[in-house]
Amino acid sequence: MPTVRVEASLCQFDAVLDEIQEEPFRVDLGGVDQHVEVRRMHDAPLPPAMAAQIADETAPAGDLAYWIRVRQEDGAVAWSSPIFVRLTR
Repeated sequence: MPTVRVEASLCQFDAVLDEIQEEPFRVDLGGVDQHVEVRRMHDAPLPPAMAAQIADETAPAGDLAYWIRVRQEDGAVAWSSPIFVRLTR
């Protein structure tokens, strides 16, 4: 059976891929929201890109950092690296 081996400072485990269908394989690490999950991706093709525009009308002038957070249909969350903007008014 194909498996995924995870080795980290806080845990190590093997996850059997055939057993990961709808629910992820999860190992709790003993803290608030501290866990490792192995999930199966959907077989359906994912969109190659997305575009959006935002306007922060209340932002002060100066150097600003923004992060983008996305939540996928399956509930997974991803964060971007900071995007730095210099705003002049």
